[in-house]
Amino acid sequence: MPPLTSIYSSAHRGMSIAQSAAALVSRNIANAQTPYYAREILPLSEALGGLAVMAGPPQALRATLLEHALQGATGRTAYFDAQLPHLSLAEAAVNDLDGVGLGKRLDDFRAALAALSANPSGQSERRALIATGEALGAAFASTRRQLDGVAVDIEHDARATAEEINTLTAQIAALDQRIRAARAGDEANTYRSQRAALLGTLAGLTDIDVRLNADGSTTVSTAGGRALVEGGQATRVVVEAMAPPARGIEIAFERPDGARLEAIAGAELGGKLGGLMHAHEHTVVAAVDALDQLAFDFVSTFNATHAGGFTMDGTPAGAFFTAPTAVAGAAAAVALSAGLTADEIGAALDPALAPGDNGNLLRMIEVARDDGAWRSLSREVSQAVAGVEAAGDFERESRTQLENLFASATGVSIDEEMFALTQAQAALEASSRVIGEAQRMTDTVLGLVG
Repeated sequence: MPPLTSIYSSAHRGMSIAQSAAALVSRNIANAQTPYYAREILPLSEALGGLAVMAGPPQALRATLLEHALQGATGRTAYFDAQLPHLSLAEAAVNDLDGVGLGKRLDDFRAALAALSANPSGQSERRALIATGEALGAAFASTRRQLDGVAVDIEHDARATAEEINTLTAQIAALDQRIRAARAGDEANTYRSQRAALLGTLAGLTDIDVRLNADGSTTVSTAGGRALVEGGQATRVVVEAMAPPARGIEIAFERPDGARLEAIAGAELGGKLGGLMHAHEHTVVAAVDALDQLAFDFVSTFNATHAGGFTMDGTPAGAFFTAPTAVAGAAAAVALSAGLTADEIGAALDPALAPGDNGNLLRMIEVARDDGAWRSLSREVSQAVAGVEAAGDFERESRTQLENLFASATGVSIDEEMFALTQAQAALEASSRVIGEAQRMTDTVLGLVG
Protein backbone atom coordinates (compact mmCIF):
# COMPACT_ATOMS: atom_id res chain seq x y z
CA MET A 1 0.00 0.00 0.00
CA PRO A 2 1.47 3.39 -0.94
CA PRO A 3 2.08 5.90 1.81
CA LEU A 4 -0.60 8.48 2.60
CA THR A 5 1.51 11.23 1.07
CA SER A 6 1.45 9.40 -2.29
CA ILE A 7 -2.31 8.95 -2.02
CA TYR A 8 -2.78 12.66 -1.33
CA SER A 9 -0.42 13.58 -4.19
CA SER A 10 -2.12 11.25 -6.66
CA ALA A 11 -5.59 12.44 -5.66
CA HIS A 12 -4.64 16.11 -5.96
CA ARG A 13 -3.04 15.42 -9.32
CA GLY A 14 -6.19 13.64 -10.45
CA MET A 15 -8.31 16.55 -9.31
CA SER A 16 -6.08 19.01 -11.21
CA ILE A 17 -6.23 16.88 -14.34
CA ALA A 18 -10.03 16.60 -14.11
CA GLN A 19 -10.26 20.38 -13.79
CA SER A 20 -7.97 20.79 -16.81
CA ALA A 21 -10.10 18.33 -18.79
CA ALA A 22 -13.28 20.24 -17.90
CA ALA A 23 -11.60 23.52 -18.91
CA LEU A 24 -10.56 21.94 -22.22
CA VAL A 25 -14.16 20.85 -22.86
CA SER A 26 -15.31 24.44 -22.30
CA ARG A 27 -12.61 25.65 -24.68
CA ASN A 28 -13.67 23.18 -27.39
CA ILE A 29 -17.34 24.09 -27.08
CA ALA A 30 -16.56 27.81 -27.18
CA ASN A 31 -14.66 27.30 -30.47
CA ALA A 32 -17.08 24.84 -32.05
CA GLN A 33 -17.92 27.32 -34.82
CA THR A 34 -14.43 28.79 -35.20
CA PRO A 35 -13.09 28.07 -38.73
CA TYR A 36 -10.14 25.68 -38.83
CA TYR A 37 -10.24 25.17 -35.05
CA ALA A 38 -9.07 21.64 -34.23
CA ARG A 39 -10.61 19.83 -31.26
CA GLU A 40 -8.15 19.51 -28.39
CA ILE A 41 -7.72 16.49 -26.13
CA LEU A 42 -5.78 15.89 -22.94
CA PRO A 43 -3.39 12.93 -23.40
CA LEU A 44 -3.41 10.72 -20.27
CA SER A 45 -1.04 8.02 -19.07
CA GLU A 46 -0.95 5.87 -15.95
CA ALA A 47 1.49 6.24 -13.09
CA LEU A 48 2.33 4.40 -9.85
CA GLY A 49 1.54 1.08 -11.44
CA GLY A 50 -1.92 2.12 -12.45
CA LEU A 51 -2.83 3.77 -9.13
CA ALA A 52 -2.44 7.32 -10.49
CA VAL A 53 -2.74 9.27 -13.72
CA MET A 54 -0.56 11.79 -15.51
CA ALA A 55 -1.48 14.27 -18.25
CA GLY A 56 0.61 15.80 -21.03
CA PRO A 57 0.08 19.16 -22.77
CA PRO A 58 -3.23 19.47 -24.68
CA GLN A 59 -3.02 18.15 -28.24
CA ALA A 60 -4.97 19.49 -31.21
CA LEU A 61 -6.46 16.86 -33.52
CA ARG A 62 -5.23 18.37 -36.76
CA ALA A 63 -5.78 16.55 -40.07
CA THR A 64 -2.98 17.98 -42.20
CA LEU A 65 -3.85 16.20 -45.45
CA LEU A 66 -7.51 17.17 -45.25
CA GLU A 67 -6.54 20.71 -44.30
CA HIS A 68 -4.34 21.01 -47.38
CA ALA A 69 -7.05 19.47 -49.58
CA LEU A 70 -9.57 21.96 -48.23
CA GLN A 71 -7.17 24.83 -48.91
CA GLY A 72 -6.85 23.64 -52.50
CA ALA A 73 -10.61 23.38 -52.96
CA THR A 74 -11.05 26.85 -51.48
CA GLY A 75 -8.54 28.27 -53.94
CA ARG A 76 -10.15 26.59 -56.94
CA THR A 77 -13.61 27.80 -55.94
CA ALA A 78 -12.36 31.35 -55.45
CA TYR A 79 -10.57 31.20 -58.83
CA PHE A 80 -13.89 30.89 -60.64
CA ASP A 81 -16.01 32.95 -58.25
CA ALA A 82 -13.68 35.93 -58.68
CA GLN A 83 -14.16 35.93 -62.44
CA LEU A 84 -17.94 35.67 -62.59
CA PRO A 85 -19.03 39.23 -61.63
CA HIS A 86 -16.50 40.82 -63.98
CA LEU A 87 -17.18 38.49 -66.88
CA SER A 88 -20.92 39.02 -66.43
CA LEU A 89 -20.35 42.76 -67.00
CA ALA A 90 -18.26 41.98 -70.07
CA GLU A 91 -21.04 39.73 -71.37
CA ALA A 92 -23.58 42.52 -70.86
CA ALA A 93 -21.40 44.77 -73.02
CA VAL A 94 -21.40 42.38 -75.97
CA ASN A 95 -24.66 40.40 -75.86
CA ASP A 96 -27.13 43.08 -77.12
CA LEU A 97 -29.78 42.05 -74.58
CA ASP A 98 -30.61 45.70 -73.83
CA GLY A 99 -31.54 46.28 -77.48
CA VAL A 100 -29.05 49.10 -78.00
CA GLY A 101 -25.79 47.18 -78.31
CA LEU A 102 -23.36 46.98 -81.18
CA GLY A 103 -25.16 44.01 -82.76
CA LYS A 104 -28.40 45.98 -82.85
CA ARG A 105 -26.63 48.98 -84.40
CA LEU A 106 -25.09 46.76 -87.06
CA ASP A 107 -28.59 45.45 -87.85
CA ASP A 108 -29.91 49.02 -88.10
CA PHE A 109 -27.04 50.00 -90.37
CA ARG A 110 -27.69 47.05 -92.68
CA ALA A 111 -31.41 47.86 -92.72
CA ALA A 112 -30.65 51.48 -93.67
CA LEU A 113 -28.39 50.30 -96.50
CA ALA A 114 -31.16 48.00 -97.76
CA ALA A 115 -33.74 50.80 -97.58
CA LEU A 116 -31.50 53.13 -99.55
CA SER A 117 -30.79 50.37 -102.06
CA ALA A 118 -34.52 50.22 -102.76
CA ASN A 119 -34.61 54.01 -103.36
CA PRO A 120 -31.06 55.24 -104.14
CA SER A 121 -32.07 58.85 -104.68
CA GLY A 122 -34.28 59.11 -101.58
CA GLN A 123 -33.11 61.90 -99.27
CA SER A 124 -34.83 60.49 -96.19
CA GLU A 125 -33.18 57.13 -96.77
CA ARG A 126 -29.79 58.79 -97.25
CA ARG A 127 -30.19 60.78 -94.04
CA ALA A 128 -31.24 57.59 -92.23
CA LEU A 129 -28.03 55.88 -93.38
CA ILE A 130 -25.98 58.81 -92.07
CA ALA A 131 -27.79 58.61 -88.72
CA THR A 132 -27.36 54.86 -88.37
CA GLY A 133 -23.68 55.22 -89.29
CA GLU A 134 -23.24 57.73 -86.48
CA ALA A 135 -25.08 55.42 -84.07
CA LEU A 136 -22.88 52.50 -85.19
CA GLY A 137 -19.75 54.49 -84.41
CA ALA A 138 -21.15 55.43 -81.00
CA ALA A 139 -21.95 51.75 -80.32
CA PHE A 140 -18.39 50.70 -81.16
CA ALA A 141 -17.05 53.36 -78.79
CA SER A 142 -19.55 52.52 -76.04
CA THR A 143 -18.76 48.81 -76.19
CA ARG A 144 -15.05 49.60 -76.04
CA ARG A 145 -15.57 51.86 -72.99
CA GLN A 146 -17.57 49.19 -71.19
CA LEU A 147 -14.93 46.54 -71.77
CA ASP A 148 -12.19 48.96 -70.77
CA GLY A 149 -14.14 49.66 -67.59
CA VAL A 150 -14.32 45.96 -66.77
CA ALA A 151 -10.56 45.65 -67.32
CA VAL A 152 -9.91 48.57 -64.98
CA ASP A 153 -12.23 47.11 -62.33
CA ILE A 154 -10.39 43.79 -62.50
CA GLU A 155 -7.05 45.54 -62.08
CA HIS A 156 -8.35 47.43 -59.02
CA ASP A 157 -9.75 44.18 -57.59
CA ALA A 158 -6.42 42.45 -58.20
CA ARG A 159 -4.51 45.21 -56.39
CA ALA A 160 -6.89 45.02 -53.43
CA THR A 161 -6.52 41.24 -53.38
CA ALA A 162 -2.73 41.58 -53.33
CA GLU A 163 -3.01 43.84 -50.29
CA GLU A 164 -5.21 41.25 -48.58
CA ILE A 165 -2.54 38.65 -49.28
CA ASN A 166 0.15 40.91 -47.84
CA THR A 167 -1.87 41.49 -44.67
CA LEU A 168 -2.42 37.76 -44.19
CA THR A 169 1.18 36.76 -44.85
CA ALA A 170 2.40 39.36 -42.35
CA GLN A 171 0.03 37.95 -39.73
CA ILE A 172 1.11 34.37 -40.51
CA ALA A 173 4.78 35.34 -40.20
CA ALA A 174 4.06 36.97 -36.82
CA LEU A 175 2.24 33.84 -35.60
CA ASP A 176 5.17 31.69 -36.74
CA GLN A 177 7.42 33.71 -34.47
CA ARG A 178 5.00 33.33 -31.56
CA ILE A 179 4.63 29.58 -32.10
CA ARG A 180 8.38 29.10 -31.97
CA ALA A 181 8.47 30.83 -28.58
CA ALA A 182 5.17 29.46 -27.20
CA ARG A 183 4.70 26.92 -24.43
CA ALA A 184 3.60 23.48 -25.53
CA GLY A 185 -0.11 22.98 -25.04
CA ASP A 186 -3.02 25.35 -25.26
CA GLU A 187 -0.92 28.46 -25.99
CA ALA A 188 0.79 26.89 -29.02
CA ASN A 189 -2.47 25.23 -30.09
CA THR A 190 -4.23 28.60 -30.03
CA TYR A 191 -1.62 30.14 -32.31
CA ARG A 192 -1.75 27.12 -34.63
CA SER A 193 -5.54 27.35 -34.94
CA GLN A 194 -5.26 31.07 -35.68
CA ARG A 195 -2.60 30.34 -38.30
CA ALA A 196 -4.72 27.58 -39.85
CA ALA A 197 -7.62 30.02 -40.23
CA LEU A 198 -5.34 32.60 -41.85
CA LEU A 199 -3.90 29.98 -44.20
CA GLY A 200 -7.43 28.91 -45.13
CA THR A 201 -8.29 32.51 -46.03
CA LEU A 202 -5.00 32.96 -47.88
CA ALA A 203 -5.67 29.80 -49.92
CA GLY A 204 -8.81 31.46 -51.26
CA LEU A 205 -6.75 34.40 -52.54
CA THR A 206 -3.90 32.47 -54.16
CA ASP A 207 -2.90 28.81 -54.41
CA ILE A 208 -0.40 28.00 -51.67
CA ASP A 209 1.93 25.19 -50.72
CA VAL A 210 2.45 24.95 -46.94
CA ARG A 211 5.40 23.14 -45.39
CA LEU A 212 5.61 22.70 -41.61
CA ASN A 213 9.11 23.20 -40.24
CA ALA A 214 10.67 21.41 -37.28
CA ASP A 215 10.48 24.52 -35.09
CA GLY A 216 6.71 24.82 -35.63
CA SER A 217 6.93 27.63 -38.19
CA THR A 218 5.76 27.33 -41.79
CA THR A 219 7.15 27.96 -45.23
CA VAL A 220 4.33 29.17 -47.45
CA SER A 221 4.91 29.33 -51.21
CA THR A 222 2.78 30.20 -54.22
CA ALA A 223 1.80 27.62 -56.81
CA GLY A 224 4.62 29.09 -58.92
CA GLY A 225 7.17 28.39 -56.17
CA ARG A 226 7.65 31.95 -54.89
CA ALA A 227 7.99 32.06 -51.08
CA LEU A 228 5.33 34.15 -49.34
CA VAL A 229 6.32 33.33 -45.76
CA GLU A 230 9.69 31.92 -44.78
CA GLY A 231 11.69 32.08 -41.58
CA GLY A 232 9.08 34.24 -39.88
CA GLN A 233 9.33 36.85 -42.66
CA ALA A 234 6.72 37.76 -45.30
CA THR A 235 7.25 38.62 -48.98
CA ARG A 236 4.98 41.29 -50.47
CA VAL A 237 2.87 40.67 -53.57
CA VAL A 238 2.62 43.60 -55.98
CA VAL A 239 0.25 43.93 -58.96
CA GLU A 240 1.77 45.92 -61.82
CA ALA A 241 0.70 47.00 -65.28
CA MET A 242 2.84 45.54 -68.06
CA ALA A 243 5.06 47.87 -70.01
CA PRO A 244 3.48 49.17 -73.27
CA PRO A 245 2.52 48.06 -75.83
CA ALA A 246 1.33 45.16 -73.66
CA ARG A 247 -1.91 45.94 -71.85
CA GLY A 248 -1.95 43.15 -69.29
CA ILE A 249 -1.07 43.06 -65.60
CA GLU A 250 1.53 40.93 -63.87
CA ILE A 251 2.64 39.94 -60.39
CA ALA A 252 5.93 40.95 -58.77
CA PHE A 253 7.32 39.98 -55.37
CA GLU A 254 9.23 42.15 -52.90
CA ARG A 255 11.34 40.29 -50.38
CA PRO A 256 11.72 41.54 -46.78
CA ASP A 257 15.15 42.97 -47.66
CA GLY A 258 13.57 45.10 -50.41
CA ALA A 259 14.83 43.00 -53.32
CA ARG A 260 12.38 42.75 -56.22
CA LEU A 261 11.94 39.34 -57.82
CA GLU A 262 11.12 38.90 -61.49
CA ALA A 263 7.43 39.36 -62.27
CA ILE A 264 5.35 36.35 -63.32
CA ALA A 265 2.08 35.84 -65.15
CA GLY A 266 -0.71 36.04 -62.62
CA ALA A 267 -3.03 33.31 -63.91
CA GLU A 268 -0.73 30.55 -62.65
CA LEU A 269 -1.14 31.78 -59.07
CA GLY A 270 -4.63 30.34 -58.75
CA GLY A 271 -7.15 31.47 -56.14
CA LYS A 272 -8.97 34.77 -56.43
CA LEU A 273 -5.91 36.64 -57.69
CA GLY A 274 -5.18 34.06 -60.37
CA GLY A 275 -8.83 34.06 -61.44
CA LEU A 276 -8.83 37.83 -61.80
CA MET A 277 -5.65 37.77 -63.84
CA HIS A 278 -7.02 35.03 -66.09
CA ALA A 279 -10.29 36.90 -66.69
CA HIS A 280 -8.36 40.09 -67.44
CA GLU A 281 -5.94 38.58 -69.94
CA HIS A 282 -7.84 35.75 -71.57
CA THR A 283 -11.35 37.17 -71.77
CA VAL A 284 -11.63 40.94 -71.26
CA VAL A 285 -8.40 42.16 -72.88
CA ALA A 286 -8.86 39.52 -75.58
CA ALA A 287 -12.38 40.87 -76.20
CA VAL A 288 -11.05 44.44 -76.45
CA ASP A 289 -8.43 43.31 -78.96
CA ALA A 290 -11.03 41.42 -80.97
CA LEU A 291 -13.36 44.43 -80.94
CA ASP A 292 -10.57 46.73 -82.17
CA GLN A 293 -9.70 44.27 -84.92
CA LEU A 294 -13.38 44.05 -85.90
CA ALA A 295 -13.69 47.83 -86.03
CA PHE A 296 -10.47 48.20 -88.04
CA ASP A 297 -11.42 45.51 -90.56
CA PHE A 298 -15.01 46.68 -90.91
CA VAL A 299 -14.19 50.37 -91.39
CA SER A 300 -11.27 49.67 -93.72
CA THR A 301 -13.29 47.29 -95.91
CA PHE A 302 -16.43 49.42 -95.89
CA ASN A 303 -14.47 52.58 -96.72
CA ALA A 304 -12.71 50.85 -99.62
CA THR A 305 -16.04 49.63 -100.96
CA HIS A 306 -17.74 53.01 -100.50
CA ALA A 307 -14.88 54.80 -102.23
CA GLY A 308 -15.43 52.57 -105.27
CA GLY A 309 -18.84 54.15 -105.86
CA PHE A 310 -20.18 57.51 -107.05
CA THR A 311 -22.20 60.24 -105.36
CA MET A 312 -25.51 61.82 -106.37
CA ASP A 313 -23.80 64.04 -108.97
CA GLY A 314 -21.65 61.22 -110.36
CA THR A 315 -18.35 62.24 -108.75
CA PRO A 316 -16.14 59.60 -107.04
CA ALA A 317 -17.11 58.94 -103.43
CA GLY A 318 -14.67 59.23 -100.53
CA ALA A 319 -14.46 57.46 -97.19
CA PHE A 320 -17.68 56.84 -95.30
CA PHE A 321 -15.99 56.52 -91.91
CA THR A 322 -12.84 58.16 -90.60
CA ALA A 323 -10.04 55.79 -91.53
CA PRO A 324 -8.40 54.14 -88.47
CA THR A 325 -4.65 54.68 -88.10
CA ALA A 326 -4.01 51.43 -86.22
CA VAL A 327 -5.82 48.36 -84.92
CA ALA A 328 -5.25 49.32 -81.27
CA GLY A 329 -7.98 51.74 -80.26
CA ALA A 330 -9.85 51.42 -83.56
CA ALA A 331 -13.21 50.69 -81.89
CA ALA A 332 -13.04 53.88 -79.84
CA ALA A 333 -12.33 55.96 -82.97
CA VAL A 334 -15.13 54.81 -85.29
CA ALA A 335 -16.93 57.92 -86.61
CA LEU A 336 -18.41 59.26 -89.82
CA SER A 337 -15.96 60.87 -92.20
CA ALA A 338 -15.78 64.57 -91.35
CA GLY A 339 -18.36 66.62 -93.23
CA LEU A 340 -19.98 63.67 -94.98
CA THR A 341 -23.39 64.64 -96.37
CA ALA A 342 -26.31 62.57 -97.64
CA ASP A 343 -25.52 63.52 -101.25
CA GLU A 344 -21.94 62.24 -100.87
CA ILE A 345 -22.97 58.66 -100.20
CA GLY A 346 -21.41 56.50 -102.94
CA ALA A 347 -24.54 54.55 -103.85
CA ALA A 348 -23.96 54.24 -107.59
CA LEU A 349 -21.57 51.88 -109.32
CA ASP A 350 -22.00 53.59 -112.73
CA PRO A 351 -21.62 57.39 -112.61
CA ALA A 352 -23.74 57.68 -115.73
CA LEU A 353 -26.69 56.13 -113.90
CA ALA A 354 -26.39 58.22 -110.74
CA PRO A 355 -28.39 59.07 -108.69
CA GLY A 356 -30.69 56.13 -109.42
CA ASP A 357 -28.05 53.39 -109.49
CA ASN A 358 -27.75 51.14 -106.42
CA GLY A 359 -24.90 48.92 -107.67
CA ASN A 360 -22.37 50.05 -105.06
CA LEU A 361 -24.96 49.91 -102.29
CA LEU A 362 -25.38 46.20 -103.04
CA ARG A 363 -21.63 45.75 -102.56
CA MET A 364 -21.72 47.70 -99.28
CA ILE A 365 -24.62 45.54 -98.07
CA GLU A 366 -22.48 42.45 -98.60
CA VAL A 367 -19.66 43.99 -96.57
CA ALA A 368 -22.01 44.97 -93.73
CA ARG A 369 -23.72 41.58 -93.77
CA ASP A 370 -20.54 39.84 -92.62
CA ASP A 371 -20.98 39.99 -88.83
CA GLY A 372 -19.25 36.68 -88.06
CA ALA A 373 -16.45 38.38 -86.11
CA TRP A 374 -18.95 40.14 -83.86
CA ARG A 375 -20.96 36.98 -83.27
CA SER A 376 -17.75 35.09 -82.49
CA LEU A 377 -16.68 37.74 -79.98
CA SER A 378 -20.05 37.71 -78.25
CA ARG A 379 -20.16 33.92 -78.22
CA GLU A 380 -16.66 33.58 -76.72
CA VAL A 381 -17.48 35.92 -73.83
CA SER A 382 -20.76 34.11 -73.14
CA GLN A 383 -19.01 30.75 -73.24
CA ALA A 384 -16.42 32.04 -70.78
CA VAL A 385 -19.20 33.05 -68.38
CA ALA A 386 -20.96 29.70 -68.74
CA GLY A 387 -17.71 27.82 -68.21
CA VAL A 388 -16.88 29.80 -65.08
CA GLU A 389 -20.37 29.23 -63.67
CA ALA A 390 -20.25 25.47 -64.28
CA ALA A 391 -16.72 25.07 -62.91
CA GLY A 392 -17.57 27.19 -59.88
CA ASP A 393 -20.60 25.06 -59.07
CA PHE A 394 -18.53 21.88 -59.32
CA GLU A 395 -15.75 23.23 -57.09
CA ARG A 396 -18.24 24.47 -54.49
CA GLU A 397 -19.70 20.97 -54.21
CA SER A 398 -16.21 19.49 -53.84
CA ARG A 399 -15.32 22.03 -51.17
CA THR A 400 -18.50 21.30 -49.24
CA GLN A 401 -17.66 17.59 -49.18
CA LEU A 402 -14.15 18.34 -47.94
CA GLU A 403 -15.49 20.72 -45.31
CA ASN A 404 -17.72 17.94 -44.01
CA LEU A 405 -14.82 15.47 -43.93
CA PHE A 406 -12.58 18.01 -42.23
CA ALA A 407 -15.23 18.84 -39.62
CA SER A 408 -15.75 15.14 -38.96
CA ALA A 409 -12.02 14.58 -38.44
CA THR A 410 -11.10 17.68 -36.46
CA GLY A 411 -14.29 19.49 -35.53
CA VAL A 412 -16.02 19.72 -32.19
CA SER A 413 -18.97 17.44 -31.44
CA ILE A 414 -21.10 18.89 -28.66
CA ASP A 415 -22.30 15.39 -27.74
CA GLU A 416 -18.75 14.11 -27.40
CA GLU A 417 -17.73 17.14 -25.38
CA MET A 418 -20.66 16.71 -22.98
CA PHE A 419 -19.64 13.08 -22.50
CA ALA A 420 -16.05 14.17 -21.85
CA LEU A 421 -17.35 16.74 -19.36
CA THR A 422 -19.29 14.03 -17.55
CA GLN A 423 -16.12 11.94 -17.37
CA ALA A 424 -14.16 14.89 -16.01
CA GLN A 425 -16.80 15.56 -13.37
CA ALA A 426 -16.80 11.87 -12.37
CA ALA A 427 -12.99 11.94 -12.12
CA LEU A 428 -13.17 15.08 -10.04
CA GLU A 429 -15.68 13.48 -7.66
CA ALA A 430 -13.56 10.32 -7.43
CA SER A 431 -10.45 12.34 -6.58
CA SER A 432 -12.41 14.25 -3.97
CA ARG A 433 -13.61 10.99 -2.41
CA VAL A 434 -10.04 9.65 -2.34
CA ILE A 435 -8.88 12.80 -0.57
CA GLY A 436 -11.76 12.47 1.88
CA GLU A 437 -10.96 8.81 2.59
CA ALA A 438 -7.28 9.63 2.97
CA GLN A 439 -8.18 12.34 5.42
CA ARG A 440 -10.27 9.91 7.49
CA MET A 441 -7.43 7.41 7.42
CA THR A 442 -5.08 10.10 8.63
CA ASP A 443 -7.45 11.07 11.42
CA THR A 444 -7.79 7.40 12.45
CA VAL A 445 -4.03 6.89 12.55
CA LEU A 446 -3.50 10.07 14.48
CA GLY A 447 -6.22 8.95 16.94
CA LEU A 448 -4.52 5.59 17.47
CA VAL A 449 -1.11 7.09 18.14
CA GLY A 450 -2.45 10.00 20.14
